[in-house]
Amino acid sequence: MKFEPDAYDTKTTHAVKPISGGYAPVAPVVGVSGTALVAHSSLETISALELFRQDLPPLREIVKNLLTQGLALLCAPSKYGKSWLVLDLGLSVAAGVPFLGFQTERTGVLYLALEDGHRRLKKRMSLILKDKPPPEGFDLAIKAGTVDSGLSGQISAYLKEKPATGLIVVDVLQRVRSGNSRGNNAYALDYTDMGVLKNIADTHQICVLVVHHLRKMKDDADPYNMISGTSGIMGSADSIFLINKKTREAKEATLHITSRDIEASDLVIEFDGTFLYKWRLVGTAEEQAARNARRDYEADPVVKTIKGLLEEYPDGFQMTAGGFVAEMPNYSGELLSATSAGMAFKRLAQALYRYDGIVYMPGDTKTRRHSFKRQGATGAEVLPPATGAVAATENNPITL
Repeated sequence: MKFEPDAYDTKTTHAVKPISGGYAPVAPVVGVSGTALVAHSSLETISALELFRQDLPPLREIVKNLLTQGLALLCAPSKYGKSWLVLDLGLSVAAGVPFLGFQTERTGVLYLALEDGHRRLKKRMSLILKDKPPPEGFDLAIKAGTVDSGLSGQISAYLKEKPATGLIVVDVLQRVRSGNSRGNNAYALDYTDMGVLKNIADTHQICVLVVHHLRKMKDDADPYNMISGTSGIMGSADSIFLINKKTREAKEATLHITSRDIEASDLVIEFDGTFLYKWRLVGTAEEQAARNARRDYEADPVVKTIKGLLEEYPDGFQMTAGGFVAEMPNYSGELLSATSAGMAFKRLAQALYRYDGIVYMPGDTKTRRHSFKRQGATGAEVLPPATGAVAATENNPITL
């Protein structure tokens, strides 16, 4: 089925009539308001079947499973280390070496470091590279036009001269924003500015990575709401990277990633500002959460006491919360109330079983003796009466 254009529109000065193979202009037709009515241009369509049969090239991945061709946005508050990250990225891609542990495609890089000078850039490169020379194919510029005044032409001319370039970093967005008044339609202006950058990326089939700021106001429910500007900025990007810390002083941060072409993920990264002068990958947020949970588990005074008592009574033990608390100083050096200890038993039940195979059975209302034994243990020795412990029973244990 062929989609036919409307007979008239208000954007040109002539009506059109169908002819063989297309449409031809006829005499202008004036509408009721006196405005000339003209035809729509025809849509460029493709059938789903034809698209299915096309052999399209694979998406270009500048950094494997992390950064693809298109328009990407890297956001973080001021002085969070964004420029260190993109400088290391550019050097890594130009050299074809891993970045944050991810394989890179070796390609030319243009870094528009619009908030820096040559002295600072040289110093930072020397720290990252340990005074070794930078790779070929990594160019820098500290001045550039804006999206409405020369930037597209400058980049097109550069890419014509250096067609092997695959990554352009714009640091920062504000330095290339158009000079248009920020009037009432801020969304349209944001979308237009970003659209120019996206057109550069799509036209040349490269990646344009734009560095941008976050608002000061935190949003733990959705960190992407902290991106400065309207949703037109976020909506234009193919990929968004967002650096988020619990505190400004923290070395560790979460790199939130969302993309149209890469699976969304959260990576934990850490900045080494004393030796490497790089961000390094700690692991995924899930992996880091698991490590933190295990660390907190091992440091818990209740866990230390339970494991210490099981070392002394390997077949298991039963004990009131009060008796358990009396034993805590011997194994952990800390002391809780009986109520807090009882609550901790229930809170730690799953972790005790998962990490150490310790089966916990809460005390009943009559004896109030809590039971602990390792999986597979058949019985328990009796603790001295002063501790409040008695021999473990053969009741079926529960693992909460």
